Amino acid sequence: MTRRRPSVRIVLTAVIGTLVLAGCEGTADDGPRQAPPLSGPDLQGNPQDIEDLAGEVVVVNAWASWCGPCRDEMPVLEAALATHGDDGLHVLGINTRDQPDAAQGLVAETGVTFPSVVDTEGTIAVEWGVSGMPQTFVVDRDGTIAAHRFGAVDREWIDSTIAPLVHDVSEAEGDGP
Repeated sequence: MTRRRPSVRIVLTAVIGTLVLAGCEGTADDGPRQAPPLSGPDLQGNPQDIEDLAGEVVVVNAWASWCGPCRDEMPVLEAALATHGDDGLHVLGINTRDQPDAAQGLVAETGVTFPSVVDTEGTIAVEWGVSGMPQTFVVDRDGTIAAHRFGAVDREWIDSTIAPLVHDVSEAEGDGP
């Protein structure tokens, strides 16, 4: 009896399908790693550099105007900044593979005040490990990526993930009376 080997097409389809499904999870835990560089002009042409925010908690959000969930989460990120900004929270966007007019239009429409570095070619997003939109990373005060979310963030995620980092509340402290 001759044994047939699966075709290359079938194997590649299975591998790609597995990778796509793995990328669709709501959260990702790649283990702690230092935040990659993030610098460049923002949508208004002002220089931005995550290194200038060292010692602070920084939410890095990869977004584009053509991304519906990105549009939905913009007010949530802005509210987090309004609530926790005085306590050391910063939001820095990565506007990825977008048209400048469309990106500025979304910012105006949603009332976003946080800066977004322009990443026309998507190279910054790749350095951060972005594989789809939106994606959000939380960089702790030590410069380590403490959390990563694939998909739109909501207030519950902000409260459970970001607020404790901003207010230096450890899990042990949070379990007290």
